[in-house]
Amino acid sequence: MFILDIDGCITEGKGEEIDLIALNQLKQRIHNTDKNTILCTGRSALYVEAIAQMLNLTNWCICENGAYIYHTGTEEILYHPNITPKTKQQLKGIQDILTTSPQFTKIAEIELGKEICISLNPIGIGIEALYNLILDNIDLKGVNIAHSTTAVDITPLNINKEKGLLWLSEKCNINLNTAIAVGDSMGDIGFMSLCENKACPNNASEQVKDIADFIATSNSTKGLIEIYKYYGLQ
Repeated sequence: MFILDIDGCITEGKGEEIDLIALNQLKQRIHNTDKNTILCTGRSALYVEAIAQMLNLTNWCICENGAYIYHTGTEEILYHPNITPKTKQQLKGIQDILTTSPQFTKIAEIELGKEICISLNPIGIGIEALYNLILDNIDLKGVNIAHSTTAVDITPLNINKEKGLLWLSEKCNINLNTAIAVGDSMGDIGFMSLCENKACPNNASEQVKDIADFIATSNSTKGLIEIYKYYGLQ
């Protein structure tokens, strides 16, 4: 089983042009292996559906950093048991601050389409700077905060990619001892650490490279093709 992050792995990231030739090569590589592939991302079900269609993947995927799983074939959504009315209310309060305070409205925009979580895309500021600004100025009691290469993600407490993968693995009997996890940023380390095999494209952060068993020589999509080739030969 391959378990893939999207931004920085399957694609270059939000707002970046998708290399359709490389993506088609990746699709061929995915379907020429005897291992299944699932997606594990902070993105919404709508975005996951589009990527899954391009790669011809029909299975459960982990969306919004583990808040729910979404089946790309049946369109069924199952919310993680830790999602409660109280956590939804807390997130709404934080989102109200982020969308009304001039301190944030000028440097970040809310990513559309999210069911549960909040994702902020920076405007003229680095991801780390936006992440630290939120940490310093907003009461984040009861929620988690992390960032990928493209966004700062605020999720309910006890909701993350790691818990989402554990939940899905129990539901679908996924053997994580033989799984291959691929990520590129700090927010991926938790779910990658659950898997026996860990790999990353060359654009991954140093923290991810430190735990990776295999580091591709190429970035994102082309690096992911290398990863499929490497594990396909073992």
